[in-house]
Amino acid sequence: MTSLANLKAFREALAGADDVSASQFKFLNLDELAERYGERWPKVKARIFETCETFIKKRIGPRDLMLRAGNGFLVLPSPDRGESAPALAERIERELKVFFLGTDYLKELALETGTMPMSISGLIDAADSTALDTAAKEYEKAGPQTVASRPGVPAFDMFYQPVWASASGHIALRCAMPLLDLRRQPDRVFHRVLPGTHRPEDLLKFDIAVLARVSAHAADCLDRGRSCLLAVPVSFETLTVARLRVIYAARLAELPDRLKQVLALRILNAPADAPSTRYAEVTRLASLFFRRVFFDIDFRQARCDRFFEGRLDGFVISAPRDCEALQRDMNALIRFQSGAAHLRAAIAMDDCTSLPVVEESIKLGVNLFQGSIFPKPARFPQPPEKYDPFASRPHAAEQH
Repeated sequence: MTSLANLKAFREALAGADDVSASQFKFLNLDELAERYGERWPKVKARIFETCETFIKKRIGPRDLMLRAGNGFLVLPSPDRGESAPALAERIERELKVFFLGTDYLKELALETGTMPMSISGLIDAADSTALDTAAKEYEKAGPQTVASRPGVPAFDMFYQPVWASASGHIALRCAMPLLDLRRQPDRVFHRVLPGTHRPEDLLKFDIAVLARVSAHAADCLDRGRSCLLAVPVSFETLTVARLRVIYAARLAELPDRLKQVLALRILNAPADAPSTRYAEVTRLASLFFRRVFFDIDFRQARCDRFFEGRLDGFVISAPRDCEALQRDMNALIRFQSGAAHLRAAIAMDDCTSLPVVEESIKLGVNLFQGSIFPKPARFPQPPEKYDPFASRPHAAEQH
């Protein structure tokens, strides 16, 4: 519970009832883990229970009651909770399993959930009423805790930048671009709506707001009978910080299946030298909910072998400014393209301002392009269209 004072209120509220349905969370393979960790097991077990207890407490209401059992936890919904015990168990189970992906000592922890009836008289007898009363009085004595106000998500507009596929000659994918400055039509992807000194929680709120906006546009397209494939931007930090990831993943789980079929995820702001396990857990999580997963990365520094255990469909890299810059980066681009080919991952080149760079990059195996030399971004997703960036050049057919 988030308030010790409500322990007493919960007990008194149930005094007239005979039983209550409890959500049960049971860890299945504690014995196997105890054998594996040996002498370290008592400390590891304590850490597991402390971590999971904190996690569950943050996901139940202030009037719900959580009890620790020998191999897990019981959560008793308050009488005024609209969510049933089975629904509560299902939701927390889903979020816990996502959380387990990013925590080393939880990865092998099997979880079983369900519901069970509990006798109210037995519950009250099991609880030390003196201890509950003392804790409640101490909490009340401390007085209310003030919480600093936090700014909300700033207002932003959404544009969709077309991505041209050289192999098909079509624009099918559109990358969502959240923007603050609405006076200028953007030429590049900007994901700088929040201040540079934002806190992780603020970034999460923003990423959720972007997801909601793009999902609504995708639903509108489908309702109108228009096909679309839209890339949703999200910060790498949102997917790697455990407390943020589970909240974002919960929002993804709520998406209808029809939207999951037309949404891709574009992961931004990732360091080029993150551990391979971090890349793997992020891309595996994303692949559970999205049709395609793309990763923004610096091809000059990144190593594709760090992604061998992940599940992704492509990389997004920044285009060299001109052919001279391309020549300087040629070896790095060839090396990166070879690594991407081993992963069967496409390469999308962003910020394209030079048609000759696009032409040379196609020869190197780059197959997706976006930037100012392609159609301008639109405020609403457009249907797939055929496009030839070389059409306006003399003798385009011979040169392409």
